[in-house]
Amino acid sequence: MEATRPACPRPWSEIAASVPGLRPEAAWRRVCFGVVCGTHTWGHITMTTHRIGIVFNGATGELAGRQHLPALMAMRDEGGLPLADGSRLIPDVVLVGRDSAKLEATAASTRFLRRTTDLDTALASTSETIFFEAASSGRRTSGMLRAIAAGKHVDCEKPCAGSVADALQLQEAANPAGVKSGTVQ
Repeated sequence: MEATRPACPRPWSEIAASVPGLRPEAAWRRVCFGVVCGTHTWGHITMTTHRIGIVFNGATGELAGRQHLPALMAMRDEGGLPLADGSRLIPDVVLVGRDSAKLEATAASTRFLRRTTDLDTALASTSETIFFEAASSGRRTSGMLRAIAAGKHVDCEKPCAGSVADALQLQEAANPAGVKSGTVQ
C-alpha cells in the first residue's frame, strides 16, 4: 500500500495558483492528492502517503452521494487521514454502479474518476483491498459475499443482510477467508 514515488514534480507556487482562494497548503493537498502522488514536498514539509484502494458499490445511490462519498472526498482533499507515524492514508476509490450515465456524473462531481458497471471486474483487481457496499438493501448480501470470495475486507451500510440467516452466512464466509467485516452505524 505504501507509495514510493518521488516528490511531486509541480512546484507548490504553481499548484497554489491553480486553485484560487485556497491557502497554498490546502491547494497543494487538493491538487496533488487528487492523483495520489506518493511522497510530496511543500515548502519544508515532506509527507509520505499510503494509498488504500476501495471498491465502492452503489456509488450512484442517494446515501452514497449524501454521506459516504463526501466523507471520502474530504479525506482525500485534506491530504488524507493522519496516521500515528506522521504519514497519511489516502482513499483511492473505484465507483461501481448499474447506470453508466449516473456513474459518469458521480465521477465528475467527486473526482473519483475510476468507475465501472462491472462489479466482478472491480473485485478482481488486486489494487483494491476494501469493498464498501452501499447498494440497495436487497442486493447487499450477495455483493458482500462476492467481495469476501475475492479476498476483500468488507464494510457495509446497514442493514448488511435481510435476515439473521443471511447475516450468519456473511460471518461464516468472512471468518475463514481471513477478511475483516463491519457495518456502518
